[in-house]
Amino acid sequence: MRTSGAEAARASGIPPTITMESDSNAHEPEVPSAEGSPLGCRLGKGWLVLGGALLLLIMASVVGSQLLRFSYDDAYITYRYGLNLATGRGFNYNPGEEHLATTTPLYALTLGVLGLLSPQSIPEIGGAISGMALFMAGLAMLRLSHRHGQPLVGLISGVTFISFPMVMETFGGEMIPLIALILWAMVAYFEGRLGLAGFLLGLAALTRGDGLLAVGLVGAYHLISRRTIPWRMVLGFGIPYGLWGLWSLYRYGSPFPGTLDAKLAQGASGMWLPFLSGVKWIFRLYLGQKFIVGPAAHPLFRIYLMLQIPGVLAAFIRGRYWSLPLFWAGLQVVGYKLLGVPFYHWYVVPSIMAMCILVGEALGSLPAVGAWAARRVAGPGRSIHGQVLGTIAALVILSFPVIDGLEVPARGELAIQNEYPSRPYRAVAEWLAEETRPEATVGYLEIGYVGFYSGRKIIDPVGLVTHEALSHVARRDLVWAYREYLPDYILVNPRFDGMLSPYGEEPWFVSCYRAVVTIEAIDVYRRCDSVPPEDLLVMEDSQPANDRAVGEILPDRAVGQTFTAAHDGLRAVALLLANYGREVHGPLIFHLRTGAGIHSGPDLITLQIEMSEVTDNAWRIFAFPPLSHSQGETYYTFLEAPEAAPENAVTAWAASADRYLQGSRYEQHEPVEGDLTFRLYFVREEDHEG
Repeated sequence: MRTSGAEAARASGIPPTITMESDSNAHEPEVPSAEGSPLGCRLGKGWLVLGGALLLLIMASVVGSQLLRFSYDDAYITYRYGLNLATGRGFNYNPGEEHLATTTPLYALTLGVLGLLSPQSIPEIGGAISGMALFMAGLAMLRLSHRHGQPLVGLISGVTFISFPMVMETFGGEMIPLIALILWAMVAYFEGRLGLAGFLLGLAALTRGDGLLAVGLVGAYHLISRRTIPWRMVLGFGIPYGLWGLWSLYRYGSPFPGTLDAKLAQGASGMWLPFLSGVKWIFRLYLGQKFIVGPAAHPLFRIYLMLQIPGVLAAFIRGRYWSLPLFWAGLQVVGYKLLGVPFYHWYVVPSIMAMCILVGEALGSLPAVGAWAARRVAGPGRSIHGQVLGTIAALVILSFPVIDGLEVPARGELAIQNEYPSRPYRAVAEWLAEETRPEATVGYLEIGYVGFYSGRKIIDPVGLVTHEALSHVARRDLVWAYREYLPDYILVNPRFDGMLSPYGEEPWFVSCYRAVVTIEAIDVYRRCDSVPPEDLLVMEDSQPANDRAVGEILPDRAVGQTFTAAHDGLRAVALLLANYGREVHGPLIFHLRTGAGIHSGPDLITLQIEMSEVTDNAWRIFAFPPLSHSQGETYYTFLEAPEAAPENAVTAWAASADRYLQGSRYEQHEPVEGDLTFRLYFVREEDHEG
């Protein structure tokens, strides 16, 4: 009696291969299927798959319960979108502003709908979604590998992913749901459900733009391998993504969130950590400076790193069904690098997913290795014993880092997501909610917790919400939004002095902002009723390059720069100074002359500060009364230190090449190669009342 291939497969316990249906209803080639080991197939029939799913559920529940109320600051930007939607204030961040500043519109919409009954519970809802998505991502790994006869591989991959602390660092955000959606889309694709695969990919693309890479990858794979256009997948994708695209085009003028523009501006500024440098940084937090040797916060996770090479070999030999998720993770890294976006720690999750898959392949191969070794040593009849020993070895090796990983949040050892900044930011936000007018504006650059819990309109200097600031961010002027909109309150956090300085010395801030309270080292400044017109400024980053220090400024070695003013109302000059990390003392004198008086002309402006006031590698502003007819004029500014001495002197930063064409650098009033690093401030042409 003849039986079909599927019946024979069922009789032998091996999962049948899946025949993909084309959109023309013609039969297409079968999806490649890796042949699993007999032990893997027997276990896959029963307790390994069901028990594995239960284990994944328990692990995800443990992690979710520990991290339910924790998340990183940017996730709260999305939470505020959900909060505003749930409370009837529209799908926006600042009510009344039609700008899409969340990377993840689908996640924000979901939070808003689920939060209708209890809007203030949206952070907990986000944590619950992350816990569920952890389980679903692990289950998708188990499902995909089980259908290819290797359930142990998927189980190990899922267990590793759920217990990986670097994944927990992103809890409450959109990256874990994104991984779950993409993995289930690939499961649906390999099972021949193209419409469902396309629909899930559409949801993934709305969860985060990275999902579009997965759409392109799966589509290209189908075109190359099947030589047909997957129309059902296209239709499935178009339903959610097309509807959103039409609505957002009408509402916001673009189907894409404005967050990518913000990230590109941040990357162009050079003030944020580059993507690949950030990946190295976060791995070093867990694995140590040298990854393999030396002290580490979690040395057991080095096991995972060492398993990557055998994992790649195993995936190439018998696990090619992982090619789509692995290629997607690789494309994400390449895409981020090519775009030039800065690093944010949740960007690493797709790479961690790929690592976990390779861990699964490496350890999941041990039963087959054990069977081979047993056949060689004790004969064919002992292969089953080798498989059992290999399975036990895989689970034992896996157990140490998994147990350690599950205990990380309980021990409070997450390296990034911890009580800072959630505790101080929430305290500041609650003070703002209680002590300020509902219509008050607040300036700060980490706007998640502060915006969600204060309910106040946020002025965002890095351009995520205050979109008009983006061109200025790219030019390294992070204070433009403060200068332009003069928020009612500005939060001053010493952690960000290096990025935002020296706005605390700019005339508009000095003349009109006063500290009213300090909450956990964060100073809250309140604006006066009206800023004097001569203190309202625009900043010109005239020569930002700085690749060398000019050396100590000594009594016989003044350093200076000529420049041409582009506008009337020259109000201040900022120089990038340094003190070599030393305590220095004595006067530092700033001079400003017209260009014709470089050697002996009279000073237009003379200002004196103490060298002890110079902060290392920071801007110093020298402000003076406005020069009303400065446009087109050439000026000469220089610093001298009459009481300085070697080891008791400051210096200035400069560019070694001549980058500023409208002036030159000077030493002891003689021109030399290069230019000082400097900024110019001018009075605004239009007065802005506070």
